[in-house]
Amino acid sequence: MGHGNSRQLSCPGENNSNNNTKRRISRNIDDSDFKILNLEAKIDDRPIEIKETEKVLIYITPKFRASAKIQIPPLLEGEEWQIGWIQACDYMTFINYYGNQGCTSWEIPQLRASSNNENASRKSVMISDSDGRFYPWYGETTEVVCVQGPEHSFRTVRVAMDDNFSPKVAWSLTGEYLKPNLTKIHRSQSFYTWLAARNSKTGFIVPLKTIRWKIELDIKINRRKGLGHRATDTSNFEITIQEKNRAIPNEILGSPNANSAQTFVWLGKNGERRIILPAKSEWTSKEEKEPL
Repeated sequence: MGHGNSRQLSCPGENNSNNNTKRRISRNIDDSDFKILNLEAKIDDRPIEIKETEKVLIYITPKFRASAKIQIPPLLEGEEWQIGWIQACDYMTFINYYGNQGCTSWEIPQLRASSNNENASRKSVMISDSDGRFYPWYGETTEVVCVQGPEHSFRTVRVAMDDNFSPKVAWSLTGEYLKPNLTKIHRSQSFYTWLAARNSKTGFIVPLKTIRWKIELDIKINRRKGLGHRATDTSNFEITIQEKNRAIPNEILGSPNANSAQTFVWLGKNGERRIILPAKSEWTSKEEKEPL
């Protein structure tokens, strides 16, 4: 869910709306036409970095990294294909505890509704983790390439992405940072990441490989200790390159994305629930469609 600076990538004739997804193209191209020559996926083998400043605690997680080298088949005149990484979040719990006062929580409403069975009609709910500039791709620099026909021979391209988290968490609810009441941070999140090829003109998508990764972390705060010595963490990371591709849901091909859909909520000990920061873009329910 972390995105850096990026530049706009576009293909001539590109329609960046998810409404142009098609089931048919002018000729049959499937995953067997795109050959994965090399694929690597890993999470950096290092501990979580914790920075304790006067006003906030910052934690920086190891990076999830994925890279692939793909052989693209010859292309006809006028054909345009994008090859890159698509990522979606399907679960998130992110809670900051402040002793017996209550807690703050970053929530994605549609994921919360799904986990609470408020939307039982959906078998699975995901949200795009695109940077929001070039759906459905995770980013628009190293994360995706565009190849245009005519190409009379096979061509090799490489795409790469990385993701990690570095949030700031306030020591105190009142702003009295010299008297911290933050006691614990809990975060649990899971993602699907696809290597995929997309016809720029028709929107037809071919999933090439599916990666599943998860993060689970707890940071405990000893408020009696001095700045720089308060936090200790335990964490667990999992990553799997799946043997069988998971279908790419239509709902993640366009807005909203995870960052803009998050809501910051206060949860009081007496059951009070109050929105502190609303989502930048609200979830709009779409007609249920078959996954690609």
